[in-house]
Amino acid sequence: MGDQPSLSQRVPIRVAEGIGPPRNVRYRPAMRERLRRDLTAAIQARNSIHVAALRSALAAIDNAGAPGAVGAGLITTHSEYFAAGVAGVGAAEVSRRVLTQAEATDLIRDEMAQRLRAADQYCRLGKRDAADRLLAEVGVLTRYVQ
Repeated sequence: MGDQPSLSQRVPIRVAEGIGPPRNVRYRPAMRERLRRDLTAAIQARNSIHVAALRSALAAIDNAGAPGAVGAGLITTHSEYFAAGVAGVGAAEVSRRVLTQAEATDLIRDEMAQRLRAADQYCRLGKRDAADRLLAEVGVLTRYVQ
């Protein structure tokens, strides 16, 4: 744990045999990679607030990257046995949409906004413990939108 850079630090790119960007260029891991790495650390540390916040952020990113169900580019066959069967080996495999850094950040901001609204409702109902937990999760996610 101590040898891993913090989220605010940048990790240098290893450039092999002169292929890729110049050596002085810094690389910031993609949002999903950072969330996944931090989730692993939170699970190991048994930090339930961090785990809940990071899992929901990763789920939001994964759901946004899911391919559409209608007209996903599949060739369907007409069969008396299967309705809308898919033809060919691997034809049912559809690649996921790759989100940009800005799209992932927007999704995390949406997750934060949902938690803030829910925390406000909990406060109005007198459930301060639940509101505090949601506000703590917002604090965890704040690191990823700066």
